[in-house]
Amino acid sequence: MRSWLFRAYQTHRIGVQHLGSSPLDIILGQGFLHWVRRLSMYSRLDMRTVSPIVIAGLPRTGTTFLHRYLHQQKVGIGQTLWEQMFPSRMLRKALHPCKDMLERVSPTRHHQDHIHKTGFDCIETNDAAVLLQYLDGFFLYAFFWAFDDDDHRDFFDGQHRDVSARDFSWLIRCWQHQRTSLSPLAKIFSVGAKIPQFQQYFPAGTIIYPARDPCSVIPSTLSLLTSVLKNRFDWEAISQEKKQRYYDRITDALIELMYRFHIDWSTEKIDRTRCLILPYELLNQDFLGAMEKICVLVKHRPSKELTLDIEQRDHKQKQRKSRHQYKLSTYGLDETEIQYRTRFFLPYWRME
Repeated sequence: MRSWLFRAYQTHRIGVQHLGSSPLDIILGQGFLHWVRRLSMYSRLDMRTVSPIVIAGLPRTGTTFLHRYLHQQKVGIGQTLWEQMFPSRMLRKALHPCKDMLERVSPTRHHQDHIHKTGFDCIETNDAAVLLQYLDGFFLYAFFWAFDDDDHRDFFDGQHRDVSARDFSWLIRCWQHQRTSLSPLAKIFSVGAKIPQFQQYFPAGTIIYPARDPCSVIPSTLSLLTSVLKNRFDWEAISQEKKQRYYDRITDALIELMYRFHIDWSTEKIDRTRCLILPYELLNQDFLGAMEKICVLVKHRPSKELTLDIEQRDHKQKQRKSRHQYKLSTYGLDETEIQYRTRFFLPYWRME
């Protein structure tokens, strides 16, 4: 029931029954490349020697900006989507002549740049690496399985089916092929609900947890997901009833991720010396202060060049205004109800 064939069949079936067509390009491409990647990669690295920096907040909380900025400033080293698809340098070198052609048929073409700019050469979330290697994880539920008649959320819930060791082991194999002295830098949404497991697996690892008002996170996430789905499938052919069920399930899943973090934090299951809660507004209103906290957490001494860049970015962040306004009502959700359901999360995102 948990095999690759089962996940592939379910994804195919859900696509045909609920989205109008099967995502066979993703299924077959992932299945073939799974074995190609495994055959071209070695594994000799002791996990206790790895000190990853992981950004584990929910989507649309500033994670992409922070991930790419820290990579650009060499606080850590992230992976491009191309590197996640082909972690082995040998594979990337062999396939480089086909890179442009592969990108034209890649699922990244369904993303709208004004919502989330991505591509083979962009530093990208490592949840994609799990989907690419195992046809599993956060993205599989969000883009496909949440549409089914039955709710399969338990299948992706670590309390019911914990595949953390499998995923962390694969990430280590990918990181060791980067051949750098910098710490691996990853953005993994799903880790926010299993930080204790992460900290146990990586004794030297650190977590940055951006937190934002759920009334902004939820509609913004739904906007991102549906923009991709609209470009890939015949969105207008899907009934409003199915769409609303999908919106409700994604909302429930996001709130559950928040709640899992809250429980682990409030019961002190999380080592707080290795985890930084970073309110979204802090990134905008006091980027300098935010970066000071991050550098202390990951034990990074800023160079003069980095300090100057942070000061310049701090000014830009204070001037920044979002071009996008998302409303819960667009997705049939009531703001008062969402505020009530997420009242436990208030201390994490509100700046005092």
